[in-house]
Amino acid sequence: MPIDREKILRAADKLVRQDRLLPAVAQYSLLIKDNPHDLVTINKVGDLLARAGRPAEAMRHFQKIAEVYTQGGFFLKAIAIYKKILKLDPKLADANLRLADLYARQDLVNEAREMYLKAARQFLERNDVTRSRETYEKLLRLEPDRVETHVAFGEMLEGAGDHARAAAELAAAAGLLASRGRSQESMSLYRRALGSAAADQAAAAAVFRRVLQASGARVAISLAEELHRQHPDWSEILDVLIEAHLALGQHSEAERVAKEAYSGVETPGPMTLLVLARLHARQGRPDEAVEAASQGSDELVARERATEAAAMLDDILSMLPENTSLLERRVEIGRTAGERAGTIGALRKLIETYSAAGMRKEAARALEQLAVFAPEKAPPRVASTAPGPGPSPGPAAPARAKKTGALTADEEFIAEHLAEADVFSRYGMQEQAIEQLQAILERSPSSLEALRRLKVLYLDSDRPARAVEQCLKMAETLAAGGREEQASAELQEALQIDPGNARATSMLSALEEASSAGPELLHEQETGVPFDEDQARVRSDEEDLLDLSGELAESLARALGETAPAQPEEPTQSFGEVIQAFRQKVDEEVGEEDYGTHYELGIAFKEMGLLDEAISELERASRSAERFLDCCGMIALCQRDKGDSKSAEHWYRRALNEPVTPQTAERRIGLIYDLGELLADQGDWLSAREAFEQVFRGNQNYRDVRERLREARERSD
Repeated sequence: MPIDREKILRAADKLVRQDRLLPAVAQYSLLIKDNPHDLVTINKVGDLLARAGRPAEAMRHFQKIAEVYTQGGFFLKAIAIYKKILKLDPKLADANLRLADLYARQDLVNEAREMYLKAARQFLERNDVTRSRETYEKLLRLEPDRVETHVAFGEMLEGAGDHARAAAELAAAAGLLASRGRSQESMSLYRRALGSAAADQAAAAAVFRRVLQASGARVAISLAEELHRQHPDWSEILDVLIEAHLALGQHSEAERVAKEAYSGVETPGPMTLLVLARLHARQGRPDEAVEAASQGSDELVARERATEAAAMLDDILSMLPENTSLLERRVEIGRTAGERAGTIGALRKLIETYSAAGMRKEAARALEQLAVFAPEKAPPRVASTAPGPGPSPGPAAPARAKKTGALTADEEFIAEHLAEADVFSRYGMQEQAIEQLQAILERSPSSLEALRRLKVLYLDSDRPARAVEQCLKMAETLAAGGREEQASAELQEALQIDPGNARATSMLSALEEASSAGPELLHEQETGVPFDEDQARVRSDEEDLLDLSGELAESLARALGETAPAQPEEPTQSFGEVIQAFRQKVDEEVGEEDYGTHYELGIAFKEMGLLDEAISELERASRSAERFLDCCGMIALCQRDKGDSKSAEHWYRRALNEPVTPQTAERRIGLIYDLGELLADQGDWLSAREAFEQVFRGNQNYRDVRERLREARERSD
């Protein structure tokens, strides 16, 4: 039943005038019970309770109002309420802390500092060291460059027995003084910090590193030598001395200290070992260098100083640039530290070194690591940058999985070098990619794929004259094979790169003259028989069928390791009959469990546009656990080419339902990305967003996932 608020309010006001405060509170409480959000009445009750000598009850009412104002963003009103609370009890540490937070939100720094310091002291008086520390940390976030705050915090920590942290705060204060030119005061505080860390060499070393960073190597050396005289067996201090000498470029002094440490302490520090490794490397003792560098870098990584370990290894590698053990260690540490530039450089050097030594497996493994570590470094395939009607190179066909006996020695050589050139070019290693392609052309001068890729690489590296050479070689090869139109396109591209190229102009004129006669005149000149257009069309269709039949036969022969059968002189089968006969040959010659061959045939069919046949072969190959993910991905691509998005999605999800293993993790990321693209193409942006988010969590640098995720979020919101 609703209450009569006006009547209750009049009664309460009358009681207040009569100075009957507690009965008035009882009446106002009826109004609060009816409307718990009536802040005006809650505040009035708090005031009455304070006047009635009941501060604890009053503060509970004020606290409720302050919380509502704070949550609503009415910070000035909340400040006023907390002041009322603290007027009743100035020793309420939590209220002082909340008031300090509100002052900080309003950028009232002086007021916030006063309240934070008061709260920190009050917490400490209650022996609540944790809350006192947290309060100082809040104040330091507000004023990170205030010397007095660092000193006060350090003194509090000293009193609480946390000497290592106290030393760090006092050293931070000393560093601030040094940066302001107050060197004498700074040195006094540094010594005080070292005194706080007197029994802890790790804490002392941390102080020295602050000295090194804030006040420079010479000050660090002076202080470290003082402490070393007191504690000659402290390996950490010797390590700091080494770091300081290195910072000044005093390598001989660093090596002197390292030798002293190695002979004088039981367990040398990591910097000692790394400097000794550098000395071994310079003196031509690579095995000793590797051993010391490995031990030292391991210890630095264990101390979460992987970046420093990487820098020291880079220095050692400058003297042993082709030491694969050190390069492997550098890669491992760089990946741990998330450091990219040096790690990518080390991987590239590994690839070069292994390749030069003929260690193909090791080089391939390094290439795989590079692909995983820096996938965004693989730029998308781009057409030649020269304008004009020349054909776009298009994407390079992926290298087929090699099957023992499936390829000739020349084909194996070309496939391997194309694959290596592909990876080199993806990661900007153009010269190495060019070397691989030139090796192909030395063995097979008419390889169009090698010539095409060389052209693109030369254009990308701003060597137009060399690019034109490749255009001319391709034009010669294409024209010799009867592919005049494509030859003409290459020559036109050559002329757009180099408009005055006489050889390209001459070759193009000759091609145009040969083609201008037309099929009718050429036919009559060669045979003396008038040209029949219908018969010419039939012959063209028959030739296309012969070409397809021969291509299919070659694909099967490649898969079976046989010599391709001779092409028939005249077609005796329709297109469907050619396909049927070919599939029958496959069934006869290829076993069901020969998954490698079925996979190769699936790829061959897909490249020829025979999508249903490709899907059939890939489904057979997918029974192999080893090839399952690859097959699912290829089948999905075929279904997408057919326009069957639902089937493509089914195959992607079927692959992704498989358990995750370390070997498949990276491949799964690619499949999830492809699924996301498919869903985006279908307009299902919410599901695409989920897919791209999953990719982003797995590898933030995978292809253009950042941009795709941003787009999906915009479209799905």
